[in-house]
Amino acid sequence: MTKKNPEIPVIPRDVAKAFGYLRSQGYTSYGITDHAATGSGEMAVLLRSIPLDTLMAALVNGYEIELTAEEEHQKALEKVRDKYMSKRSDARRYEWMSERLASKQTGFADGIQYTLRTLNIDIPEVTD
Repeated sequence: MTKKNPEIPVIPRDVAKAFGYLRSQGYTSYGITDHAATGSGEMAVLLRSIPLDTLMAALVNGYEIELTAEEEHQKALEKVRDKYMSKRSDARRYEWMSERLASKQTGFADGIQYTLRTLNIDIPEVTD
């Protein structure tokens, strides 16, 4: 995953959960770092799964949680949608197309109807 800001690291979800748990138990940033260096158990292993400089940067600067494959896919779809929408001046056309695609009534006939409507050609047997 590409970092937006190099000072704000992207960390695995499990490490973020470990941070949250340790913070809820009263650990400070120093305590979390110490636990990573000298502790034992599942939390210490999770904390040691990322490089020390990443651990320190996450504690000092904050962090972003690594996206799951599904979240990355959704983000990519949103990026394409946003790019498409920014190039269209008529949002209603996009909404009409989205509704048609969502209802799975796509195909040749829908393409013809869309073209006729776009060109303002009215053929009642086709455009209704």
